Amino acid sequence: MKIHIDNQVNGDDISGSVTCDNILNFFVDGQLEASSNDWKVGSPVSFSDTAHVLAFDCRDEGVIAGIRGSFSNGVVTDSSWRCSTSDDEGWKELGFDDSNWQDATIQTHSDWGNKPTSIASEAKWIWTAGDFTDRHVFCRRRLHPGTRLDLRLDQNDKPKPGEEPVNRVDAAALKHDILYRNKDITSRHEADKQMIIKLENIPNPTFKERIQRALIIKLLKAKMKMGMGIADEIHKKFRNLTD
Repeated sequence: MKIHIDNQVNGDDISGSVTCDNILNFFVDGQLEASSNDWKVGSPVSFSDTAHVLAFDCRDEGVIAGIRGSFSNGVVTDSSWRCSTSDDEGWKELGFDDSNWQDATIQTHSDWGNKPTSIASEAKWIWTAGDFTDRHVFCRRRLHPGTRLDLRLDQNDKPKPGEEPVNRVDAAALKHDILYRNKDITSRHEADKQMIIKLENIPNPTFKERIQRALIIKLLKAKMKMGMGIADEIHKKFRNLTD
């Protein structure tokens, strides 16, 4: 059995404005969208709301350094972005694991004033913790957390050719065949929480689906609170029900 969940997107474009002090390259899902060497002027960008990863490549050539941007979907540069001084292979792509990258550091320098004016005031100047001693910085942020969550309870269920690779959330989940597709979940507990919410809101489930759903939710909640060892008995009940 597999439960597949798609968060709906509209297929509309997201617009935004981005900058970097000093040399900017901005990417969406690995594709270059904007380049600039003038931080005072925001670079306009536009991309589909089905995009998954926004990424800044910024090189500092002065005394202070920073990255800033805002987008029409409400995303702004803040401490939720992940940053590094390492140009790791695939860092601009969805499948890249940025768990070893640091949270972005909010820059408090006042030299920038309110420029660029095209960027929303809520957006912060961000960088790595090394401040201007880090001359070349890479920052990224995932969009659509929870998009295409897959809860898989069948070892024979494999992704079809062309589908994203399966992300095994943790070793315990591997044992129980609980997998999430797409690496756009920031933590395993957040993934479990989102799955529970979606399961609880499946429209018009059949009687069997309600029983299965209840056991899966119980399993996920036990996993979140007490670890998979405590969830073993629940999982066995589910296996007995579905085998």
